[in-house]
Amino acid sequence: MQIRIKSFRLWIVVVVILGSLCLSILLYQLLHPTRVQSFDLQIGHQHRDDLPGMLDDDVTFTNDQQLFAIAIYPDEPYVQLNQKAKLTVTRKSDGKVMQIKEEKESGDLAAWEMPLHNTQWESGVYKVVFTRNNDVIEQQEITLK
Repeated sequence: MQIRIKSFRLWIVVVVILGSLCLSILLYQLLHPTRVQSFDLQIGHQHRDDLPGMLDDDVTFTNDQQLFAIAIYPDEPYVQLNQKAKLTVTRKSDGKVMQIKEEKESGDLAAWEMPLHNTQWESGVYKVVFTRNNDVIEQQEITLK
């Protein structure tokens, strides 16, 4: 009988410890922003405060405020950050290049942005392309109204 009580108490202690550990992991995941898992391209007016990115990331905008295109890098160590990155905006109707920005990547790069000159452009559809060493990483079409 004495052995069963000790075994039962040990079992209760193990369950409490494992439950506490699981609860701690769950709370950590809920309270901390997740890591960026892949490259991303976001376009919008308002920057996020907590992570690189835009609060109003979208594809359709009224053309009355400056937009920002932001290239976001993953948090993975396998990404080599010594390449030439580029953001290019072209007008879809005729392929005219409206704006280009190049960036030499560095070891601590999480994201970089290009303020767009969109208020000087006419309404229409535009293509924003994020490349690294001339390889297309992300692209997005936006509509200015």
